[in-house]
Amino acid sequence: CPRLLEHMLRNRFETVKQDSCLRGGATLSSLFEKGNGMLKKFGGNDIGTPTVADLLQERQWDFVVINDHTQSPVRPERKQQSMDVLRNSYIPLLRNTTTVIFIQTAAYKSPVKESEDLGGFDKFTEGLWQGYQEYAALVQAASHNSIQAKIAPVGLAYQYVKKYHGEDLWAKLYFSDDFHPSPHGTWLEACVLYCTMVGQPPPTYNPDWWKTARYMQPPEEDQLPLPTDEDAALLSNVAWKLCQEQEKHKRSLVADQEIKLQKQAVVRVGVGVLVTDPSSPNKVFCGIRKGSHGAGKLALPGGHLEMFESWEDCACREVLEECNLELQTPLFGHVTNDPMPDEKKHYVTIFMMGECKVTNPPQKPRNMEPEKCEGWKSYTWDELKSLRQQGKLFGPLDRLVQESPKAITEFLNKSDNK
Repeated sequence: CPRLLEHMLRNRFETVKQDSCLRGGATLSSLFEKGNGMLKKFGGNDIGTPTVADLLQERQWDFVVINDHTQSPVRPERKQQSMDVLRNSYIPLLRNTTTVIFIQTAAYKSPVKESEDLGGFDKFTEGLWQGYQEYAALVQAASHNSIQAKIAPVGLAYQYVKKYHGEDLWAKLYFSDDFHPSPHGTWLEACVLYCTMVGQPPPTYNPDWWKTARYMQPPEEDQLPLPTDEDAALLSNVAWKLCQEQEKHKRSLVADQEIKLQKQAVVRVGVGVLVTDPSSPNKVFCGIRKGSHGAGKLALPGGHLEMFESWEDCACREVLEECNLELQTPLFGHVTNDPMPDEKKHYVTIFMMGECKVTNPPQKPRNMEPEKCEGWKSYTWDELKSLRQQGKLFGPLDRLVQESPKAITEFLNKSDNK
């Protein structure tokens, strides 16, 4: 499929470069750990890149195409292993300009490879679609939406062929083992990938494109026939029609979600807390946000005001939960209006001021939520002003420093004089 897709893309783009790291029967974990398995299986020089890490760091790829072992996305333990290795090993090597395309592989034609418990073809296909949706959502979330993730619905295309074009053509998509793709199945997969990448119908089929393809079957096996022009055109149309339907469905879901958000939109109340550093009372603790709106920006400890909670209780709770610091009774300092239209959020932020309870030795902050914060460090008001000029403060804190309310500056000066 990589070489076939390369030929197809050359019909549209002047320069196309592809490489691969392939291993038969591998999961995302074993592929990353063991690397390419093609030399042992097929021999020769044209086998791709030795490891996933080498491949991803080889160049700045526009697209990275990934698929898991067929059963992994539908088996909870194996799916979790795959999501862990995606998060910890694959995603850190991806560049923000890359689009990840997950191939939703085709379900087995019959219950082979100990897959009886996965249900029939349709149920297996639905499980694969759900699993790959989770993979794509993970890439988007773990990269803070800087990496786009799509799904090439190959499995759905097989299902479409079976439903609308009959079981005879559907059977042609498989090799005799009922799980590997035949040349017909490989052509359909390449067409679905092309449509997902380019957003256009596949080019007209050319049988010569197979001449430079790697082995599609072990060389000792009888090679299956290539698609006829008629079958190739039909499968090409299936791929394009299905990808159009999926894109239309996706746009509909996005529109429905935006309407839902607009209907449910409310102004939320946030509480930010200026906690003075016991060792440097003119400084307050701040940390760089992770995994949420404002990621990469410096912010005060704080969070949402809960139902029936006082401002003082909220300040104490959030500081304890996030910094492991116990406060003396905090005081009200200021309030800001913080619309965030790009994130479709709007907050009113209440700023409380507090000092740590006196202990021996003095309390020190601990990062209790490392998935949300890079760590706590103390800053003077002048340092925060300088960081604001550099655009490094989270919106509500940026607005607070801009307004420099008298109550806040007097509190910090008073603390410094103790």
